[in-house]
Amino acid sequence: ANCEVDVKMKHRLKILAYIYNFKDAGLPSVCSKFNGKPAMIKEALRVYRGKDNQYLELDIDMRPNNILATRAINSIIPGLLLKLSFALTLIVQGETDEELPERAMNAIEYMNIDARNVEFW
Repeated sequence: ANCEVDVKMKHRLKILAYIYNFKDAGLPSVCSKFNGKPAMIKEALRVYRGKDNQYLELDIDMRPNNILATRAINSIIPGLLLKLSFALTLIVQGETDEELPERAMNAIEYMNIDARNVEFW
């Protein structure tokens, strides 16, 4: 299905993040219950197609709506990304027997990203 026109399909996309070195990165233990758990993307997702459909770009707006929370996150992310090893996976939520079990559409692994010179929101 085409997510650009099929809003129902777009609302079925989930993202799953798994942090391999959770404890070593110094993340709060309260966050560990979310590690490896899928989250619905819904309205945070924008879909773009490349020329002649040669590629598909998915933009996920992960910013909170609160400006103070956004600024706090922006100050933490660059240093934290240097420490993290993690994987991101996209999943389409299964709603019928034919769509189960759910399977990953893709998986991307990241390690020690240097984002100190990246301008965040």
